[in-house]
Amino acid sequence: MNTLKSADYWIKAARHPKLDLDQVASQNYSLPPAIHKDVRSQQVGYLENILRQRTGPRHVLDLGCGPGVWALQLAHLADSWLGYDIAPTFVEHARQQAAQRGLDHLKFEVGSMLGVKCEQRFDVVVLGGILGYVEDQDLLPLMRNAAAHLAPGGVVYVRISVIPGIYPRITLKGSYPINYRKAAHYVEVFREAGFRVTMERDYAFTEASLSTAYTAMARWFGRTGMTAYRVALRLRPVSFGLARRLLDLTPLPQSMQFVLQ
Repeated sequence: MNTLKSADYWIKAARHPKLDLDQVASQNYSLPPAIHKDVRSQQVGYLENILRQRTGPRHVLDLGCGPGVWALQLAHLADSWLGYDIAPTFVEHARQQAAQRGLDHLKFEVGSMLGVKCEQRFDVVVLGGILGYVEDQDLLPLMRNAAAHLAPGGVVYVRISVIPGIYPRITLKGSYPINYRKAAHYVEVFREAGFRVTMERDYAFTEASLSTAYTAMARWFGRTGMTAYRVALRLRPVSFGLARRLLDLTPLPQSMQFVLQ
């Protein structure tokens, strides 16, 4: 079984003593914490809708669960939640938070998402922003593994950063190993793994990028970042709508979300 080449990066990053672990997991260091939490709540909302729409059991497998933020926020909608992450610090944090809140149905294990050792089948499998850290040769085996752990009628939720427009994929190595692939590449892999695919843009990620720009400009002019962000939200049809279209003309990564059945 191949292992993630980014494993060492995440094990080390999770040990950062001064930053909020969710910001470490999401790599949104440049966002003010208040804006980061707002953007994160929007992203969690996508998965929340999926769970609320289910009429049967809600047993969740969360691959690359990080510090357990999604599990902790959505615990009230799940019958059980099993999270896997390669970083022991993330897993220990998630376990501590679940124990403090009395959420006994949340479980977290240290391990690679490429080698889940569990006989249970799940109604929802979550791959939240982690496929970029998987090498090309491991994508299809991972998705087939996700399918093998999916209960009949279950769904796989995927959120991933992609390269828009005509630009080719970008592969970063060294200090931050990640693959920014094309959405079409993921769709091909998902279908080869036997899934029916639906997808849409995750605009919360786009707003995170725009918020960084707004707050930077606000600080330049001596204003607070949150004030600029709130003004931008009120002018959403113009400020965010136009900026989203302009971003699509650049090679900057954008986030997509997929629901696989």
